[in-house]
This record gives sequence, structure tokens and C-alpha cells, in this order.
Amino acid sequence: MEKEYLTLEVRELLREMSYALVEALLKEEEEFRIVIWNNNNWDYDLPKNIMDKFPNQLVLDFKDGSIQESYVDDKTGEIVLVTVFEGEKNQKILKENEIVAVLDLSGQPMILNNFPPDNFEDSYEKEEKLLEFPLSKKDVISFAQNDGISFECAERSFDSFIKNNPKLKEIFSDE
Repeated sequence: MEKEYLTLEVRELLREMSYALVEALLKEEEEFRIVIWNNNNWDYDLPKNIMDKFPNQLVLDFKDGSIQESYVDDKTGEIVLVTVFEGEKNQKILKENEIVAVLDLSGQPMILNNFPPDNFEDSYEKEEKLLEFPLSKKDVISFAQNDGISFECAERSFDSFIKNNPKLKEIFSDE
């Protein structure tokens, strides 16, 4: 399996920044273009010709009516995108991991997330299922190395956690 270029933490930070940027643009009613993964998770199914033309990603311009109708829910903090497809208004709750890019209307990028989408909950569940308990020091260090952390840094962090946490010291006492 090919190693991811960006760590999960970096991808998560980029997603958070993208989401915050869209939120700010909507609140300031600044026009923008957004590229999102086409999950067809709108209130109403997207028209067939849209799905046929754009099965993977959608490029949406937010200006005029769509920027005025889209909003950030004050109670939940969720971004609700409202736009029109073939004359029919449709809306969706935007998720951080759906944002591919945020651009100005001329196409100049403000922020890019050019990595495939993933569902953090699913990926953590898959990783958790691969783990067998109890874990050894070697297992934990290997797990950290899979996320791009050097052996030396992982070992130093592990030793520091063990030294400063009596519960972990009990769990890994055989190390």
C-alpha cells in the first residue's frame, strides 16, 4: 500500500480551515466557488444529467441568490448550502471532508484539499479492528510509524507517556 503524502492530522487541519473559510465567506456574503465531492447527499436527489456529467465532484458558484440563501446554523454551526439545479432549489449540510477546493469566481484557489475523501470514523474503526489487544510497545511504535512518525520520535513519546502515566505503566509493565 502506498504511503499517504499528508498525515491524517494535516488533512484534518486543511479540512477544518476549508470549512472555516466557507463559513467566513458566507457570513461576509463574499462570492466564491467551491469544489465538493459528489456524494449526492442533498435534500433531493440531483438530476440524472448532473450525476452523469459530474459523478465525482461538483463545482458550485455561490453568488447572488445562492450566497444569500446559504447560511451557517447558529445553533449547530453547520453550513447549509442552498443552490439551484435545473431550476429546482436544493440544499445540503456541508461536511468538512467533502470540500476539495475553495476558489474565487475567477478560479484562483484560496485553499485546496487535493486528496481523496475519507470518513474519519470509518478509518478509525478499520484501524481499531486491525489492532489486537493487549498491545506491546513495539505495536504502538509501529502504529505511530505508519502515520509517518520516525521510530526515534515514537519511542521517545511512548517512553514519556509511560513515565508520566501510572495506568499506562501498568498496561505495558512487561515491556
